Amino acid sequence: SDSDADAVSDADSDAVSDSDAVSDSDADTDADTPEEVGPTPVPVGVVIITEIFRTPIAADGPRWIEVANVSDAVWDLSGWQVAGEMLAGPVLAPGDVAHLEPIVVPDQAALLELVAGEVVVDAAPLEGLPMGPGRSASLDPAAWDSAANDSVDAWCLALAPYGPSTLGSPGATNPSCTLPACGDGEPDPEAGEVCDDGNVQAADGCELDCTPTPVCPNGV
Repeated sequence: SDSDADAVSDADSDAVSDSDAVSDSDADTDADTPEEVGPTPVPVGVVIITEIFRTPIAADGPRWIEVANVSDAVWDLSGWQVAGEMLAGPVLAPGDVAHLEPIVVPDQAALLELVAGEVVVDAAPLEGLPMGPGRSASLDPAAWDSAANDSVDAWCLALAPYGPSTLGSPGATNPSCTLPACGDGEPDPEAGEVCDDGNVQAADGCELDCTPTPVCPNGV
């Protein structure tokens, strides 16, 4: 009958509508699913070395490096190696920056290599790299790729204070090496710098915040 036909038609229409709803639900679920870890072998240059802290002020102070995921994939660094150390992570999403500690960088090494299996994913120069006690070598953000960080000219002494008598930016995007900043050895009065001796020594006449060391009324 017409009534039965209408009922079947309505039921079929509803079923199609429900099927569409399931399809949309699947699409939303897929969109929310975290990205899978990138393929193996790991491509060169997907994670790079962006900061190296080799010489703490205190002999037993931490030594570390910083790495950044500059690719569009997720990378699990578990099992990767750097400076002879086997890493236990972390997992880096695209754009993530992480500092790895402790990493003891050999004094006589010419290169620092980040290795995944048989692949040297990145290598940073050590010979001629600007580094000093309590101060890391920092890669300019404009050079954050595996080719540009091969040049020592892309690195500078860290400018951001992060601990007592220590300059560096572990786990964060590095300050520019080309823009004026406190710690670059050039006083910038427009930025409120009264002095800038470019070192990490306190009470030496110029503090880490580029202000003069306070002097007691008796001159001591």
